[in-house]
Amino acid sequence: MPSPTKPALWSDTGQQGAGAAGVWFLTQLYPYVRETNDATEWQALSTAECEFCTSMVEDVAADVSAGQVVREGRITAVVTRVEELNPLAYSVLVDVDQPSAELLRLDGTSVAELEASHGQVLLVLRREGPNWLLREGQFFASGVSVPTAGGTP
Repeated sequence: MPSPTKPALWSDTGQQGAGAAGVWFLTQLYPYVRETNDATEWQALSTAECEFCTSMVEDVAADVSAGQVVREGRITAVVTRVEELNPLAYSVLVDVDQPSAELLRLDGTSVAELEASHGQVLLVLRREGPNWLLREGQFFASGVSVPTAGGTP
């Protein structure tokens, strides 16, 4: 499975680029990492202080140790808010639908079915050189008011 191609708007350093990057992280890179157990690009595009990012790497390491992978369904994501934090950093709120997934052993036998989920993911992205870096991520239930950087929903 090839590494996912970044979106055309990846090079945009503004709100559109941040939104496109946020959707790409959730719908392309996240499933690639889960399905291949290859977190190389995830780590390269994550900042050291990103706990959300570290958690993903730890999950992959646990799956590798257990000899299993996750087969994701097609995740859909729609940007509902982009807020400029400074000229090269944005918070991006994304509405996400994740269908059920299957946890598999490396030989293809099923271990468990993982439930579908719907919710909101708030990402903080920072532009550095030619890339968007993931600085933080947090999941919120659907319908919950998600605070803005200014502290209000």
